[in-house]
Amino acid sequence: MIKKILFVFSVVICLTSVLEPKAEAIDPVTMSLLAPYAMPVAEAAAQYAIKGMVNSVPGFIDIGKDIFSIFLLPVGVLECTLGAPFGLFGPGLEHVVGGVEGPFKLVFDILTLPLRAIAGK
Repeated sequence: MIKKILFVFSVVICLTSVLEPKAEAIDPVTMSLLAPYAMPVAEAAAQYAIKGMVNSVPGFIDIGKDIFSIFLLPVGVLECTLGAPFGLFGPGLEHVVGGVEGPFKLVFDILTLPLRAIAGK
């Protein structure tokens, strides 16, 4: 058993040392030569990037609401159990349902965020 663990450990160490990523840098001279050509392209693309960011703000707000709605599940369970004698069973059930559907809304809003950035709706 110990031989197998040592063998696996040595293979992992050998593979991580062989498969280590190598760092490659861009020559500063190349950057200075390409900068005059890249600036007009960046200026033309900036208006579209800003428009996309502005269009996606409502999506980020919806994502934040969905993240907080997930926390309604434990609150609703506490209301249904401990707050039932005080008349909190009905609101607790509403919070449980909101907490259960929160992750599904979150996934939907995250998947539609690129579409909001492009379409703006």
